Amino acid sequence: MRSTPRDFGLFVAGQSLSQIGDQCYLITLTWLVSQRSGSTAALGVVLALAAIPRALLMPFGGALADRLSHRRVLIGVNLLLAILLLPLIGLSSAGVDALWPYALIAVAVGALEGVLTPAAYSMVPLLVPGEVLERANAIFLGGVLISGIAGPALGGALLERSGAALAFAIDSASFLGVAGLLWLIRPTPRPAAAQRVSLAADLRATAAAVRADRVLALYIALLLLGNLAVAGPLEVGLVAMAQRVFLSGPGLLGTAMALFAGGSLAGTLLAGTLARPAWRQPLLFSGILGTGVALSAVGASPTAPLFLALVALFGGGIGAIDVLMQSSIQQRAPRAQLGRVLGVTLCAGKLLAPLSTLIAGVVAEAHAPLIFFAAGALWVTTTIVALAISRAMPAAAQA
Repeated sequence: MRSTPRDFGLFVAGQSLSQIGDQCYLITLTWLVSQRSGSTAALGVVLALAAIPRALLMPFGGALADRLSHRRVLIGVNLLLAILLLPLIGLSSAGVDALWPYALIAVAVGALEGVLTPAAYSMVPLLVPGEVLERANAIFLGGVLISGIAGPALGGALLERSGAALAFAIDSASFLGVAGLLWLIRPTPRPAAAQRVSLAADLRATAAAVRADRVLALYIALLLLGNLAVAGPLEVGLVAMAQRVFLSGPGLLGTAMALFAGGSLAGTLLAGTLARPAWRQPLLFSGILGTGVALSAVGASPTAPLFLALVALFGGGIGAIDVLMQSSIQQRAPRAQLGRVLGVTLCAGKLLAPLSTLIAGVVAEAHAPLIFFAAGALWVTTTIVALAISRAMPAAAQA
């Protein structure tokens, strides 16, 4: 049964609302940990600890969504996240300086996000016909990014004027709102075949299918490299640049994150408008190479305005890459395995985040701009190698 435009609209509204709360949570947590520890290395450790379960649980989250229904998994996880954020409100209100309670909750949040993310990303093909998939992905990601513009700015303003507790409370409330919107969507049919084998067998079969598809394997390699290059600069590097290079407060960090989201929105809408199946791979590789150059340039910014402009440009590249990559993967995945295939590929997109944030935290102690120089050079070099491999593939393998 094909869902109605109303169902797709409710889904996009819910994910956009969730992003506002997520950005308030992220900017509040990163600033709080960095400020109370006085160390970007400590921030890198906390973010890495949260990223490990987030990445490792994505294949299980995708398999669970295929077995129980994507909508049901999304509702349950959002309700759990709403409850999990409540202790952070109390900790920040009480002025607790010890980092371990924040780290423990961050790890639990990361684990639940690992279950939630593949269910959300694989929901779009279940709600729209295949011929409008790229446009639907652009709307979905664009709605999330519009909220991403408001979320960081709101989080930064709340930190400066009202404190961390209110930002965490807004995130908790947003998860309740998302669960309510998802409840209004009509249930999608659950594949009966998924009940005949164990969860482990499901995951083994999906891993074998991904290994056999050379294009999917190439996309996974690109996701791994991109995550290694981007996670640390975004999660640790921007904080370090705001605090140590420009000697500014959370307002600059919030503005940078908002402009990154704004640039991502522009890139998302542009890719959704221009992309065609025949253009997808050339546009993807061109976007990755250009984005790698922009990433290096962020670290060379001599002034805060130029820094903000380059962050926005970098965001534009990331937005275009997301639409092209997700549409390509969704169309190659069998419908009954959407959650599992997206779980595996999204896991690849997050797997090296802990290493990236740890490296960025250590490097930022000595020289924050170096994070961006090294990451951009890594991404450009390895993508050129991947492009050469792609050109060597037979045309049949790319179909």
